[in-house]
Amino acid sequence: GSYGEVPEKVKETATKIHDSADRLLALVNNLLDLRKLEEGKVEYLFADMDINALVKNIFEDMKTLADAKGLAMTLEAPAKPITIKADTEKIRQVIQNLIDNSVKYTEHGYIRVKIQSSNVKIQIIVEDSGIGIPQDLIPSLFEQFNRGSVEAKKIQGTGLGLYIAKKFMEAHHGTIHAESPGPSQGSTFIVELPYDGTK
Repeated sequence: GSYGEVPEKVKETATKIHDSADRLLALVNNLLDLRKLEEGKVEYLFADMDINALVKNIFEDMKTLADAKGLAMTLEAPAKPITIKADTEKIRQVIQNLIDNSVKYTEHGYIRVKIQSSNVKIQIIVEDSGIGIPQDLIPSLFEQFNRGSVEAKKIQGTGLGLYIAKKFMEAHHGTIHAESPGPSQGSTFIVELPYDGTK
């Protein structure tokens, strides 16, 4: 709409082109990240950052995708800043990947993003009402090129996002894991980062 009103058919086609470009960019970035991880060449820039503000920013960016699918997307977060030492872009990539997956694998219902903190850790939780995960697949979900269930394989992806997310979390002395009651019953992904809540 930058140059005036766009006809609906043109808008629809332009959106498809934009989405395809985004998927290709994500594929290239994932392959580059994989190569760097394998060669031990990933650089981390650790600095003080507000994880609360970062998640809120990602949430606002991704909510338009959820809205386009008619999904109810909510954020539950503390009002105050939560400062940790981390690589902002790596953490952004992890959280963005989880929310993007929830949008992709949820056709109706909700996506809930929560931030919880204690004196020793922070949890970022992404819960959805999507296609779910078979119990036998959960242990291997964070391996390279794992696309999960037959239903998941119908949706475009590289099978690298969760593997890269796990490696980034390990570099932050954190963890990432998945929970699901089973197929068609939604999924929950939980990121945990160390945090000194006494400061």
